[in-house]
Amino acid sequence: MAIPRPSLKDPSKLSSTSSVFTLVGHKDDEVARMASEALASKLSRVAVVSAGIHLDKATESDIRKLVRNANSAVKNAIKILKSRD
Repeated sequence: MAIPRPSLKDPSKLSSTSSVFTLVGHKDDEVARMASEALASKLSRVAVVSAGIHLDKATESDIRKLVRNANSAVKNAIKILKSRD
């Protein structure tokens, strides 16, 4: 979950603060944190993200692709949600 707030570097810009619940041994939290913080800061509202990603024997290349795809999905979601305002 992320909450929008003024940026610490530039209070005229929005940033966010997040809290994450993580399962030991999992890395889904990295994608969930990125997504919730981006959504909160870009949409100026509280954002809650639940993420579950599993790929047997994932390689570093697989992980990079998953993260890149997650970033792309979040950017698309932000565009769609902003267009509805």
